[in-house]
Amino acid sequence: MTNGLCALSALFVTAVLLTGCSQSSAPNDVAATNKLPTAEAVLGPPPPIIAGRYMIIHSPQVERDTMLLDTATGRTWQLVNNGTDQQEVLAWQPVARYPNSDPN
Repeated sequence: MTNGLCALSALFVTAVLLTGCSQSSAPNDVAATNKLPTAEAVLGPPPPIIAGRYMIIHSPQVERDTMLLDTATGRTWQLVNNGTDQQEVLAWQPVARYPNSDPN
């Protein structure tokens, strides 16, 4: 009786394994590959970046590397501290340019 029970159990396990391997539980291709769609696929391409006339470029290392750029003329200013040790007074100081670099 034990041999018959073992054979029946083995047959049942084999049937479950074969049935489970042949069926796909994923309803679509996204779930079948276990990958989510990208944001661009869902939302479309991002809009173009349109810069204004002035851009502030900031370095995360030090304050003195903060610059102001006029995108129309190319003129540049650097943020400087014109104050004292007790009071900070920030101002934009023009950056000198080479004479032959002026586009106008």
